[in-house]
Amino acid sequence: MAAADATWHAEQLRLRRLLHERRAAFRAAARGLRQPLRANLQAVRLLPRLLPEIGAALLAVLLLHQLQQRRYRGLWLLSGALDLWRLYRLLQAKRTAPVLPPPAAGP
Repeated sequence: MAAADATWHAEQLRLRRLLHERRAAFRAAARGLRQPLRANLQAVRLLPRLLPEIGAALLAVLLLHQLQQRRYRGLWLLSGALDLWRLYRLLQAKRTAPVLPPPAAGP
């Protein structure tokens, strides 16, 4: 009986410690969400700059997967993704193109 009681008490202590650790982790996460708002905003500002790299990585993963599976009929997905990528780059170039002043009126 004493061994069973000792096991039960040890399990209770372990569960209390686990609960305490999880509560502390939750509090730390809640504090972390309140404090680095500026860092989160910086990450959101950086996201458009990272989209080309993310897109290139996804295309590479898709191509490798298709080649690994030897399902070449699935490469049409890759061609569609490349078309979307080209469209994105074209829109990006148009958005960042310098605005020229209107032509001067003739004499």
